[in-house]
Amino acid sequence: MRAFRIAALAGTALAVAIAVPSSADAAARSWHVRATPQIKNGEMNSVLTFSRSNAWAFGGSGEASSMKPLAYHWNGKSWRSVTVPGLHGWLTVSSAVSASDIWVVNSPGEAGDGTEAVLHWNGTKWSVSKKGFAGHPTSLAAISRSNVWLFGAPGADQGSGTWHYNGKTWTRRYPPFYPGAASAVSASNIWAVGRGKSGDSRTVGHYNGKTWSTTTLSKVLPADSADGLHGVSLRTVRATSAKSVWVAGYFDVNNRQVPLLVHWNGTAWHRISVPGTGTLDDITPDGHGGLWFSRMSWSGTSNTTAIIHRSAAASWTTATVTGMGGKSLLVVGGLARIPGTTTMWGAASLHTLYANPSGVILSY
Repeated sequence: MRAFRIAALAGTALAVAIAVPSSADAAARSWHVRATPQIKNGEMNSVLTFSRSNAWAFGGSGEASSMKPLAYHWNGKSWRSVTVPGLHGWLTVSSAVSASDIWVVNSPGEAGDGTEAVLHWNGTKWSVSKKGFAGHPTSLAAISRSNVWLFGAPGADQGSGTWHYNGKTWTRRYPPFYPGAASAVSASNIWAVGRGKSGDSRTVGHYNGKTWSTTTLSKVLPADSADGLHGVSLRTVRATSAKSVWVAGYFDVNNRQVPLLVHWNGTAWHRISVPGTGTLDDITPDGHGGLWFSRMSWSGTSNTTAIIHRSAAASWTTATVTGMGGKSLLVVGGLARIPGTTTMWGAASLHTLYANPSGVILSY
């Protein structure tokens, strides 16, 4: 398992999910841990969906010198392992233009001694598009075969910076902040969150096809603390249209993380109340005007992960997850909806205290 995940989980007591008010639309069904694949000493980090019979899930297994990237393909009946180039590391973030144009990052994370690389699927085989980034990539935005962005804001380890692929070569770009997560509506409408030049984690950036602009949403976000260490942290962004952009993360109150969610309606940003504690990640539309999130709550004595749902009517539900087999903690890497349906796939890992995790795939 990558070192930064181990450090966060080791030596803690695992707690149950914090309940929030229920809503009927998400309560009728539950998330379920698929029996296969179940990857020992590993995790699944991201998932892409194209149809009921075509999806991909990415992750890895092993630690340190034994780290192995893993890719699985869903053919409508079962998940099958697909060979990827023999790099040392795990597959993390991914993005796709189509089922025959898929991009995924190979990274050793903070474990080190691995190869930071971008892999490409052309519909037939996987190949290495570029390797040897100087730092850690954290997000991909694939818009077309000749327009792919890679981002990596500095965090616990060195970030890879911002890179752009024009169909032939990767070129380093230098926006006026350090993007860490991004979401694209089109080639001329890309949103990102990351660190400002001053080191804050509250910067939102927008690319109009030519230049990047930034804002810190000072009118809707709470102020950072005086020392700058326990303030706002924007972690993820999801642009669902030109007039609908969701940004999520957390802010700190007396060493307690409070979930943070803001929305752009094409004219202005608005902050939305979220129940419970923790940080929001992985914003995924549910197909009915609502949104799915993963939420991690951190404290000095416990860590809790939940999948939560916000309906189109703005009611919140904590999802039921079945099939965990006695495992105590579910860490969600990514969620994705099958186009044209409300059916979902998820990439995650199951943990118990003082034991190696198991990478799993979730279904809803």
